[in-house]
Amino acid sequence: MKRVLMFAGIALCLFSPALLSGQETGLLRLDEKHRAPRNEISLWSGIEDGRFRPIFEPYFQWSAGTEARLVRHGAHASWTGSISLEQKSGKYNRSSLFVEPDYFPMDLLDYTSGTGSRQTGRLETGFLADLSYLWAMGLNATIKATNDSRRSAFRHSSFGMEAELEPVLTFRSDDDACIVSSYLVRLRTERVKMDPSNVDAEGVLPFFFDKGMGYGASVYDPDQGIFPVLEFAHGFNEEYHSPEFSGGFGIVWKRGRAGDGDYSRFRFPGSTLKGFFETLREGFEVDRTYRISYQRMRDQLREILDSGDGYESDSDRVGRSVDFKVGFLPHKGVLKSITLDLDGNYWIESAAARVISDQTQRLDASATLLASLSMEDIDVDLNVMGGKGFWLDRGQVDNPLAQEVRLTENWLSKMEYYMAPRIGMGGALTYRFPAVEGLSLQLFGYWTRAFNATYLGGKNRETVTLKVEYNY
Repeated sequence: MKRVLMFAGIALCLFSPALLSGQETGLLRLDEKHRAPRNEISLWSGIEDGRFRPIFEPYFQWSAGTEARLVRHGAHASWTGSISLEQKSGKYNRSSLFVEPDYFPMDLLDYTSGTGSRQTGRLETGFLADLSYLWAMGLNATIKATNDSRRSAFRHSSFGMEAELEPVLTFRSDDDACIVSSYLVRLRTERVKMDPSNVDAEGVLPFFFDKGMGYGASVYDPDQGIFPVLEFAHGFNEEYHSPEFSGGFGIVWKRGRAGDGDYSRFRFPGSTLKGFFETLREGFEVDRTYRISYQRMRDQLREILDSGDGYESDSDRVGRSVDFKVGFLPHKGVLKSITLDLDGNYWIESAAARVISDQTQRLDASATLLASLSMEDIDVDLNVMGGKGFWLDRGQVDNPLAQEVRLTENWLSKMEYYMAPRIGMGGALTYRFPAVEGLSLQLFGYWTRAFNATYLGGKNRETVTLKVEYNY
């Protein structure tokens, strides 16, 4: 059982597996039931500065937050929970009106300069109770709320909520193997509100509606200045742990509606398929860990026909990503772990609105070297990264006037961030106060440098964060 516990700990903490949440709750009873509880509380604050960033992120941002976590073990049940609050403020030169840009296949854009403020709260809880010596059952529940407001030439605000329930069933065999099964149900809503006083001389709200690849309506006027979004998702995850290897897979189906007061103007179905395999090889002086994961995501955007009878496709995007990690865990010495992470992504995005047809393909890859060192009361984590991408637009066909309904520079800026060659380096320095057990101070810094960047207006991005944490 110790090997299973060690392997599960490495999988959850070092490699951040693709199947988490309910799967993490499903492993609670593998741990020693009578060990001391794990509780922690942390406070942090930091800044980000630089023009090389996702186009809808602020070029300067200040953030602060707090988080509390706990894990409790009883004789026949275990509980885990966390609560976090975060505040972000930044300066934008363009922005998405949605809480999470690029999540939905459509977007509402404000391309003026201004400032923004975002508050995010998250509450998660989970429990797992023994049904017998071999079986355990539990539930993981999460709720998240985000409020985002922007002050620019045209004021607007967004409020989003996400709730997820994931029942979990765990089976543990006598040979130290474990199977965790879970089924998730997720509901996500978002409501974008634009101030009616924002209307231009023609009496409409001058926000660009992106239907995919930067194509859309140059002036979009939602019903009463409100654009609602509703998405329902459900799926399952399966995970297997043993002393020799672990693996898992999961699939989630999504159905979304948006626009007008009754969410009837747009539909956006989608799905996500993911899986992973990992193994731990013990050695005399160094243990080796290997992990490979795969994910496929697809969604579409469909718009109601002018006749009101059915929907037609506006855009379609399919993404695939493969990630391979190899790690080394020395038994002795200052070096605690060193990991090489190779990541590749391939996307095909198509736009097929009423007057245009276009397609783009992009491929990007990165390599990251991570190292963790420990010296008495000081821990050091280092990170060095390099990446590059390639992309190709087929070019619009059908109607040559379609260029008039595309934010070309905005699209080029977006692709430049994904594809530009870059390097990055940084790390975290953690000091544990010997006079106060469990109290630590962490300083994190990271610098990214891009090459051949033109449209974003800069090639650098710096991040600095200070964090205080107390474990008890």
